[in-house]
Amino acid sequence: MKTKTVFLLERHSYDLNLLTHLGFSDESITFFIKHKILTNQNQSYVFDFVGFLYIKGNEYFVCPKYRKTVYEESIIPKFKVLFQSFNTDITFSENLYSSKMLSETILIDFMKNKYFKEEQIILDNDWNSVSWEDLILDCDNFHNGHPVILEPKTFSKTNLIHHKMVKMQDSFITFLISKNKNVMEEFSLPISYVKQQLFSKEEMLNFFKIELKKNRLYREKRMLKLYIDFLTLDEEEFQFLGTRFFHTIWEKICKFVFNDQTLSYKRHFPKPTYQIGDKTIKLKGHTPDIISIPDSETCFVLDAKYYNLEKGLPQIEDVSKQLFYEKLCKNILPEHSISNGFLFLNEQEQDILNVGNLTYDVFEQKNIILYSLKDTFVLSLFCDKKHINPKMLPL
Repeated sequence: MKTKTVFLLERHSYDLNLLTHLGFSDESITFFIKHKILTNQNQSYVFDFVGFLYIKGNEYFVCPKYRKTVYEESIIPKFKVLFQSFNTDITFSENLYSSKMLSETILIDFMKNKYFKEEQIILDNDWNSVSWEDLILDCDNFHNGHPVILEPKTFSKTNLIHHKMVKMQDSFITFLISKNKNVMEEFSLPISYVKQQLFSKEEMLNFFKIELKKNRLYREKRMLKLYIDFLTLDEEEFQFLGTRFFHTIWEKICKFVFNDQTLSYKRHFPKPTYQIGDKTIKLKGHTPDIISIPDSETCFVLDAKYYNLEKGLPQIEDVSKQLFYEKLCKNILPEHSISNGFLFLNEQEQDILNVGNLTYDVFEQKNIILYSLKDTFVLSLFCDKKHINPKMLPL
Protein backbone atom coordinates (compact mmCIF):
# COMPACT_ATOMS: atom_id res chain seq x y z
CA MET A 1 0.00 0.00 0.00
CA LYS A 2 1.37 3.41 -1.01
CA THR A 3 2.49 5.60 1.88
CA LYS A 4 0.73 8.97 2.10
CA THR A 5 2.94 11.91 1.08
CA VAL A 6 3.96 14.35 3.82
CA PHE A 7 4.14 17.95 2.60
CA LEU A 8 6.83 20.47 3.58
CA LEU A 9 7.65 23.99 2.35
CA GLU A 10 10.80 25.43 0.78
CA ARG A 11 12.48 28.22 2.84
CA HIS A 12 10.15 27.59 5.81
CA SER A 13 11.73 27.10 9.25
CA TYR A 14 11.20 23.80 11.10
CA ASP A 15 12.40 23.08 14.61
CA LEU A 16 14.03 19.76 15.48
CA ASN A 17 11.06 18.48 17.49
CA LEU A 18 8.69 18.92 14.53
CA LEU A 19 11.04 17.22 12.08
CA THR A 20 11.48 14.33 14.52
CA HIS A 21 7.69 14.04 14.85
CA LEU A 22 7.43 13.91 11.04
CA GLY A 23 9.86 10.98 10.88
CA PHE A 24 13.26 12.64 10.40
CA SER A 25 16.03 10.90 12.34
CA ASP A 26 19.34 12.52 13.30
CA GLU A 27 20.99 10.43 10.57
CA SER A 28 18.56 11.60 7.87
CA ILE A 29 18.98 15.25 8.90
CA THR A 30 22.77 14.87 8.69
CA PHE A 31 22.40 13.20 5.26
CA PHE A 32 20.22 16.01 3.84
CA ILE A 33 22.49 18.72 5.27
CA LYS A 34 25.45 16.99 3.60
CA HIS A 35 23.64 17.14 0.24
CA LYS A 36 22.73 20.84 0.74
CA ILE A 37 19.00 20.10 0.82
CA LEU A 38 18.65 21.20 4.42
CA THR A 39 20.45 24.00 6.27
CA ASN A 40 20.69 24.66 9.99
CA GLN A 41 19.84 28.29 10.78
CA ASN A 42 19.72 29.48 14.41
CA GLN A 43 18.54 26.19 15.90
CA SER A 44 15.95 25.66 13.16
CA TYR A 45 16.09 23.88 9.80
CA VAL A 46 15.26 25.25 6.34
CA PHE A 47 14.82 23.32 3.07
CA ASP A 48 16.78 24.87 0.18
CA PHE A 49 15.14 22.44 -2.20
CA VAL A 50 11.93 21.62 -4.09
CA GLY A 51 11.09 17.99 -4.67
CA PHE A 52 10.82 14.57 -3.06
CA LEU A 53 12.58 13.12 -0.03
CA TYR A 54 12.49 9.42 0.87
CA ILE A 55 13.27 8.24 4.38
CA LYS A 56 13.08 4.46 4.83
CA GLY A 57 10.26 4.23 2.30
CA ASN A 58 8.29 7.25 3.53
CA GLU A 59 7.69 9.98 0.92
CA TYR A 60 7.94 13.73 1.61
CA PHE A 61 7.37 16.54 -0.86
CA VAL A 62 8.91 19.99 -0.36
CA CYS A 63 6.56 22.50 -2.06
CA PRO A 64 7.79 25.71 -3.75
CA LYS A 65 8.13 28.64 -1.36
CA TYR A 66 5.11 30.64 -2.59
CA ARG A 67 2.57 27.90 -1.69
CA LYS A 68 0.17 28.58 1.19
CA THR A 69 -1.58 25.21 0.98
CA VAL A 70 -0.36 21.75 0.01
CA TYR A 71 -1.01 20.22 -3.39
CA GLU A 72 -3.71 17.68 -4.06
CA GLU A 73 -2.35 14.13 -4.32
CA SER A 74 -3.24 14.05 -8.05
CA ILE A 75 -0.66 16.80 -8.73
CA ILE A 76 2.29 14.91 -7.25
CA PRO A 77 2.82 12.55 -10.25
CA LYS A 78 3.11 15.63 -12.51
CA PHE A 79 6.14 16.79 -10.54
CA LYS A 80 7.70 13.37 -11.09
CA VAL A 81 7.09 13.75 -14.83
CA LEU A 82 8.59 17.24 -14.62
CA PHE A 83 11.82 16.08 -12.99
CA GLN A 84 11.96 13.04 -15.27
CA SER A 85 11.81 15.28 -18.35
CA PHE A 86 14.90 17.18 -17.22
CA ASN A 87 16.72 13.91 -16.68
CA THR A 88 17.07 13.67 -20.49
CA ASP A 89 19.02 16.93 -20.55
CA ILE A 90 22.61 16.05 -19.62
CA THR A 91 23.51 19.73 -19.39
CA PHE A 92 21.00 20.29 -16.60
CA SER A 93 23.05 19.15 -13.62
CA GLU A 94 21.01 20.79 -10.86
CA ASN A 95 18.52 17.92 -10.63
CA LEU A 96 19.03 15.19 -8.06
CA TYR A 97 17.69 11.68 -8.59
CA SER A 98 16.77 8.75 -6.38
CA SER A 99 16.65 5.01 -7.08
CA LYS A 100 12.86 5.15 -6.72
CA MET A 101 12.61 7.71 -9.50
CA LEU A 102 15.03 5.79 -11.68
CA SER A 103 12.94 2.64 -11.14
CA GLU A 104 9.74 4.41 -12.18
CA THR A 105 11.35 5.99 -15.26
CA ILE A 106 12.83 2.67 -16.39
CA LEU A 107 9.64 0.67 -15.84
CA ILE A 108 7.42 3.22 -17.60
CA ASP A 109 9.73 2.99 -20.63
CA PHE A 110 9.92 -0.81 -20.50
CA MET A 111 6.15 -1.25 -20.30
CA LYS A 112 5.66 1.12 -23.24
CA ASN A 113 8.54 0.15 -25.56
CA LYS A 114 9.52 -3.34 -24.36
CA TYR A 115 12.91 -4.71 -25.41
CA PHE A 116 15.57 -2.77 -27.28
CA LYS A 117 15.43 -3.19 -31.05
CA GLU A 118 18.37 -4.00 -33.28
CA GLU A 119 19.02 -1.77 -36.27
CA GLN A 120 19.14 -4.81 -38.54
CA ILE A 121 18.40 -8.53 -38.18
CA ILE A 122 20.08 -10.79 -40.74
CA LEU A 123 18.57 -14.25 -41.33
CA ASP A 124 20.71 -16.71 -43.31
CA ASN A 125 19.19 -19.57 -45.32
CA ASP A 126 21.61 -22.28 -44.32
CA TRP A 127 20.61 -25.86 -43.42
CA ASN A 128 23.95 -26.43 -41.69
CA SER A 129 23.13 -24.18 -38.69
CA VAL A 130 19.38 -24.18 -38.27
CA SER A 131 17.48 -22.36 -35.52
CA TRP A 132 15.12 -25.27 -34.82
CA GLU A 133 12.99 -23.28 -32.40
CA ASP A 134 12.02 -20.78 -35.11
CA LEU A 135 11.54 -23.55 -37.64
CA ILE A 136 9.10 -25.43 -35.41
CA LEU A 137 7.13 -22.26 -34.73
CA ASP A 138 6.62 -21.95 -38.50
CA CYS A 139 4.98 -25.40 -38.57
CA ASP A 140 1.71 -24.19 -36.96
CA ASN A 141 -0.02 -23.83 -40.31
CA PHE A 142 1.06 -27.33 -41.31
CA HIS A 143 -0.59 -28.80 -38.19
CA ASN A 144 -3.77 -26.88 -39.05
CA GLY A 145 -4.02 -28.65 -42.39
CA HIS A 146 -2.27 -26.02 -44.49
CA PRO A 147 0.90 -27.23 -46.27
CA VAL A 148 3.91 -24.94 -45.95
CA ILE A 149 7.39 -24.73 -47.43
CA LEU A 150 9.87 -24.85 -44.58
CA GLU A 151 12.84 -22.47 -44.88
CA PRO A 152 15.82 -22.86 -42.57
CA LYS A 153 16.31 -19.92 -40.20
CA THR A 154 19.58 -19.24 -38.45
CA PHE A 155 20.70 -16.74 -35.87
CA SER A 156 23.15 -14.27 -37.34
CA LYS A 157 25.71 -12.62 -35.04
CA THR A 158 23.36 -9.62 -34.74
CA ASN A 159 20.51 -11.92 -33.78
CA LEU A 160 22.55 -13.61 -31.08
CA ILE A 161 23.43 -10.21 -29.56
CA HIS A 162 19.75 -9.25 -29.59
CA HIS A 163 18.91 -12.56 -27.90
CA LYS A 164 21.43 -11.82 -25.13
CA MET A 165 20.10 -8.25 -24.75
CA VAL A 166 16.61 -9.63 -24.10
CA LYS A 167 17.96 -11.91 -21.37
CA MET A 168 20.00 -9.03 -19.93
CA GLN A 169 16.94 -6.75 -19.83
CA ASP A 170 14.89 -9.50 -18.20
CA SER A 171 17.61 -9.97 -15.59
CA PHE A 172 17.88 -6.23 -15.00
CA ILE A 173 14.12 -5.69 -14.57
CA THR A 174 14.01 -8.64 -12.16
CA PHE A 175 16.92 -7.11 -10.21
CA LEU A 176 15.17 -3.72 -10.18
CA ILE A 177 11.93 -5.24 -8.86
CA SER A 178 13.84 -7.08 -6.12
CA LYS A 179 15.15 -3.69 -4.92
CA ASN A 180 11.68 -2.06 -4.97
CA LYS A 181 9.22 -4.41 -3.32
CA ASN A 182 6.10 -2.33 -4.02
CA VAL A 183 6.82 -1.78 -7.70
CA MET A 184 4.69 -4.74 -8.85
CA GLU A 185 1.60 -3.19 -7.27
CA GLU A 186 2.29 0.36 -8.48
CA PHE A 187 2.90 -0.64 -12.10
CA SER A 188 0.45 -3.56 -12.31
CA LEU A 189 3.15 -5.86 -13.67
CA PRO A 190 1.82 -9.43 -13.95
CA ILE A 191 3.44 -11.85 -11.53
CA SER A 192 4.04 -14.18 -14.48
CA TYR A 193 6.39 -11.59 -16.01
CA VAL A 194 9.11 -11.94 -13.39
CA LYS A 195 12.09 -13.73 -14.89
CA GLN A 196 15.06 -15.42 -13.35
CA GLN A 197 18.05 -13.16 -12.84
CA LEU A 198 20.55 -14.96 -15.07
CA PHE A 199 23.35 -12.42 -14.74
CA SER A 200 25.08 -10.80 -11.79
CA LYS A 201 25.04 -7.08 -11.13
CA GLU A 202 28.64 -6.81 -12.40
CA GLU A 203 27.88 -8.77 -15.59
CA MET A 204 24.89 -6.57 -16.38
CA LEU A 205 26.88 -3.41 -15.69
CA ASN A 206 29.75 -4.45 -17.99
CA PHE A 207 27.35 -5.52 -20.76
CA PHE A 208 25.33 -2.28 -20.67
CA LYS A 209 28.51 -0.18 -20.69
CA ILE A 210 29.68 -1.95 -23.86
CA GLU A 211 26.27 -1.57 -25.53
CA LEU A 212 26.20 2.13 -24.65
CA LYS A 213 29.26 2.70 -26.86
CA LYS A 214 27.47 1.29 -29.91
CA ASN A 215 25.45 3.29 -32.42
CA ARG A 216 22.05 2.80 -30.81
CA LEU A 217 18.80 4.74 -31.01
CA TYR A 218 18.46 7.85 -28.81
CA ARG A 219 15.86 6.22 -26.56
CA GLU A 220 18.05 3.14 -26.05
CA LYS A 221 21.16 5.20 -25.24
CA ARG A 222 19.19 7.23 -22.72
CA MET A 223 17.76 4.12 -21.05
CA LEU A 224 21.13 2.35 -21.00
CA LYS A 225 22.53 5.33 -19.08
CA LEU A 226 19.68 4.98 -16.57
CA TYR A 227 20.29 1.22 -16.27
CA ILE A 228 23.94 1.95 -15.46
CA ASP A 229 22.96 4.73 -13.02
CA PHE A 230 20.63 2.34 -11.18
CA LEU A 231 23.24 -0.41 -10.98
CA THR A 232 25.85 2.00 -9.60
CA LEU A 233 23.63 3.77 -7.04
CA ASP A 234 24.68 3.52 -3.45
CA GLU A 235 22.03 1.73 -1.43
CA GLU A 236 21.00 4.48 0.97
CA GLU A 237 18.18 4.61 3.51
CA PHE A 238 17.67 8.24 2.46
CA GLN A 239 17.07 9.40 -1.09
CA PHE A 240 15.88 12.51 -2.88
CA LEU A 241 14.52 13.70 -6.22
CA GLY A 242 14.26 17.38 -7.09
CA THR A 243 16.37 20.49 -7.40
CA ARG A 244 17.96 23.25 -5.35
CA PHE A 245 17.42 25.59 -8.32
CA PHE A 246 13.68 25.56 -8.96
CA HIS A 247 13.89 29.02 -10.55
CA THR A 248 15.80 27.40 -13.44
CA ILE A 249 13.08 24.80 -13.89
CA TRP A 250 10.39 27.51 -13.84
CA GLU A 251 12.23 29.35 -16.63
CA LYS A 252 12.50 26.18 -18.71
CA ILE A 253 8.81 25.35 -18.19
CA CYS A 254 7.78 28.82 -19.36
CA LYS A 255 10.08 28.63 -22.38
CA PHE A 256 8.33 25.47 -23.50
CA VAL A 257 4.76 26.46 -22.64
CA PHE A 258 5.03 29.82 -24.44
CA ASN A 259 6.84 28.23 -27.40
CA ASP A 260 10.00 30.32 -27.02
CA GLN A 261 11.60 31.33 -30.35
CA THR A 262 14.60 33.21 -29.00
CA LEU A 263 17.16 30.97 -30.71
CA SER A 264 15.67 31.76 -34.12
CA TYR A 265 16.47 35.45 -33.62
CA LYS A 266 19.60 35.29 -31.50
CA ARG A 267 21.91 36.06 -34.43
CA HIS A 268 20.15 39.42 -34.82
CA PHE A 269 20.98 40.59 -31.29
CA PRO A 270 23.86 43.09 -31.34
CA LYS A 271 26.95 42.63 -29.17
CA PRO A 272 28.76 45.53 -27.48
CA THR A 273 32.05 46.00 -29.31
CA TYR A 274 35.29 47.66 -28.20
CA GLN A 275 37.65 49.08 -30.81
CA ILE A 276 41.05 49.81 -29.30
CA GLY A 277 43.60 50.66 -31.96
CA ASP A 278 43.53 47.79 -34.44
CA LYS A 279 42.06 45.45 -31.83
CA THR A 280 38.33 44.54 -31.78
CA ILE A 281 36.78 43.01 -28.65
CA LYS A 282 33.18 41.83 -28.66
CA LEU A 283 31.33 41.34 -25.40
CA LYS A 284 28.57 38.85 -24.73
CA GLY A 285 25.23 40.52 -25.43
CA HIS A 286 21.94 40.22 -23.55
CA THR A 287 19.41 37.57 -24.61
CA PRO A 288 15.71 37.62 -23.62
CA ASP A 289 14.26 34.71 -21.66
CA ILE A 290 11.30 34.23 -23.99
CA ILE A 291 10.28 35.61 -27.37
CA SER A 292 6.87 34.32 -28.37
CA ILE A 293 5.44 35.25 -31.78
CA PRO A 294 1.91 33.90 -32.27
CA ASP A 295 1.26 35.59 -35.64
CA SER A 296 2.61 38.06 -38.19
CA GLU A 297 1.54 41.10 -36.15
CA THR A 298 2.32 40.39 -32.51
CA CYS A 299 5.43 39.62 -30.45
CA PHE A 300 5.64 38.96 -26.70
CA VAL A 301 8.87 39.52 -24.76
CA LEU A 302 8.55 37.64 -21.46
CA ASP A 303 10.73 37.02 -18.41
CA ALA A 304 9.95 34.15 -16.01
CA LYS A 305 10.50 35.13 -12.36
CA TYR A 306 10.51 32.77 -9.39
CA TYR A 307 9.39 35.46 -6.93
CA ASN A 308 6.82 35.48 -4.17
CA LEU A 309 4.83 38.53 -5.26
CA GLU A 310 3.91 39.36 -1.67
CA LYS A 311 7.55 39.49 -0.58
CA GLY A 312 9.56 40.79 -3.52
CA LEU A 313 9.55 42.23 -7.03
CA PRO A 314 12.08 42.46 -9.86
CA GLN A 315 14.47 45.33 -9.32
CA ILE A 316 15.96 47.97 -11.63
CA GLU A 317 18.46 45.62 -13.32
CA ASP A 318 15.68 43.26 -14.44
CA VAL A 319 13.42 46.16 -15.44
CA SER A 320 16.13 47.84 -17.52
CA LYS A 321 17.01 44.60 -19.30
CA GLN A 322 13.38 43.84 -20.09
CA LEU A 323 12.82 47.28 -21.65
CA PHE A 324 16.08 46.86 -23.56
CA TYR A 325 14.83 43.52 -24.93
CA GLU A 326 11.64 45.21 -26.09
CA LYS A 327 13.72 47.74 -28.03
CA LEU A 328 15.79 44.93 -29.57
CA CYS A 329 12.71 43.03 -30.72
CA LYS A 330 11.20 46.17 -32.22
CA ASN A 331 14.36 46.69 -34.27
CA ILE A 332 14.24 43.07 -35.48
CA LEU A 333 10.46 42.94 -36.03
CA PRO A 334 9.46 46.52 -36.89
CA GLU A 335 6.03 45.50 -38.23
CA HIS A 336 5.05 43.69 -35.02
CA SER A 337 3.48 45.23 -31.94
CA ILE A 338 5.58 44.29 -28.91
CA SER A 339 4.07 43.30 -25.54
CA ASN A 340 6.31 43.07 -22.50
CA GLY A 341 5.73 41.08 -19.33
CA PHE A 342 7.07 39.36 -16.22
CA LEU A 343 5.71 35.85 -15.50
CA PHE A 344 5.20 34.85 -11.86
CA LEU A 345 3.91 31.48 -10.71
CA ASN A 346 1.39 31.45 -7.92
CA GLU A 347 -1.34 29.58 -6.08
CA GLN A 348 -4.66 30.97 -7.33
CA GLU A 349 -8.08 30.06 -8.76
CA GLN A 350 -7.72 31.60 -12.24
CA ASP A 351 -5.23 30.21 -14.74
CA ILE A 352 -3.84 33.65 -15.72
CA LEU A 353 -4.14 37.00 -13.97
CA ASN A 354 -2.96 40.50 -14.86
CA VAL A 355 -1.98 41.71 -11.38
CA GLY A 356 -0.46 45.07 -12.31
CA ASN A 357 2.13 46.83 -14.41
CA LEU A 358 5.37 48.73 -14.17
CA THR A 359 6.11 52.06 -15.86
CA TYR A 360 9.44 53.83 -16.22
CA ASP A 361 9.27 57.54 -17.06
CA VAL A 362 12.53 57.39 -19.00
CA PHE A 363 10.66 55.46 -21.71
CA GLU A 364 7.48 57.03 -23.06
CA GLN A 365 4.39 54.82 -23.27
CA LYS A 366 6.35 51.78 -22.22
CA ASN A 367 5.19 49.43 -19.49
CA ILE A 368 5.80 45.88 -18.32
CA ILE A 369 2.73 43.87 -17.35
CA LEU A 370 2.90 41.59 -14.30
CA TYR A 371 1.28 38.23 -15.02
CA SER A 372 0.49 35.70 -12.31
CA LEU A 373 0.15 32.13 -13.59
CA LYS A 374 -1.52 29.29 -11.73
CA ASP A 375 1.29 26.82 -11.05
CA THR A 376 -0.75 23.64 -11.58
CA PHE A 377 -2.13 25.02 -14.86
CA VAL A 378 1.34 25.63 -16.29
CA LEU A 379 2.68 22.34 -14.89
CA SER A 380 -0.16 20.39 -16.55
CA LEU A 381 0.49 22.10 -19.90
CA PHE A 382 4.18 21.20 -19.69
CA CYS A 383 3.55 17.57 -18.73
CA ASP A 384 0.97 17.20 -21.52
CA LYS A 385 3.40 18.82 -24.01
CA LYS A 386 0.95 21.61 -24.83
CA HIS A 387 1.66 25.25 -25.67
CA ILE A 388 -0.31 28.36 -24.77
CA ASN A 389 -1.05 31.22 -27.13
CA PRO A 390 0.46 34.33 -25.49
CA LYS A 391 -2.59 36.26 -26.72
CA MET A 392 -4.36 34.64 -23.78
CA LEU A 393 -2.34 36.96 -21.54
CA PRO A 394 -4.73 39.79 -20.52
CA LEU A 395 -3.35 43.20 -21.52
